[in-house]
Amino acid sequence: MKKLLISAVTALTLTITASVAYAEGFSYGGFSEYAVEAEQFTLGVNAAYSFDNNVTATVALEGTDACKTATSTDCGFGFDNAELGVSYAINQRASVYTNVTLDSDLEYDDLVVGVALQF
Repeated sequence: MKKLLISAVTALTLTITASVAYAEGFSYGGFSEYAVEAEQFTLGVNAAYSFDNNVTATVALEGTDACKTATSTDCGFGFDNAELGVSYAINQRASVYTNVTLDSDLEYDDLVVGVALQF
């Protein structure tokens, strides 16, 4: 069921991306990183939409190499978490944000509230 839900979310994200890729305010990206001490690869994708100059909503999916986790019994890339976030730009140099993190079962994991400054 989890794989079906992840596949559906991915397909929906790609469909929306294809249809509004050139829409003003929409952006998407990805990242890849390697943790040297943990010997673990992490990959992620995200999409963001700016409703106006001040408010932005984001969705991110992240996964790691399951062979390198302590509890894995098989190898392969696995989904780790999803993150939903909203940020509000106070001015050109400061913004406030909140992110809700969901675990690999898409259940609530954590809530982060913060302030970001740009110099």
